[in-house]
Amino acid sequence: MRRRTFIRAAATLPASVGAAAASVGLPTEDGDTEILRLFREHQRLIEAGQAAVVETDLSEGELNERFFDPAAQLEERIMALACETPGDFAAKLIADSCRGSSFTDWETGEIWVEARRQTGMAAG
Repeated sequence: MRRRTFIRAAATLPASVGAAAASVGLPTEDGDTEILRLFREHQRLIEAGQAAVVETDLSEGELNERFFDPAAQLEERIMALACETPGDFAAKLIADSCRGSSFTDWETGEIWVEARRQTGMAAG
């Protein structure tokens, strides 16, 4: 199943789940690292795309073009950067797992490669 499918599926979750997540809040944007700056842009696209799935009659192609493809490009940029802070790693984990909806392969998933690097674990 494609990542965008997971992202769009999250739009069907009860509103209370979204409200609970929003109440946690993100750190302030002052002094953001490049990863966090990209992550915030990524999240804005995901949220706008999820809203558009529910509130508009855009085709899958239009949704992808406007929201999900640009978000995927941002995710690639996020994952390519080295973490500078714990917040960077958390941002990578959220983006890589589609907000906890899926997980990448332990051996090849970029988040797990980063986690092993950050903890000094040997690959594999």
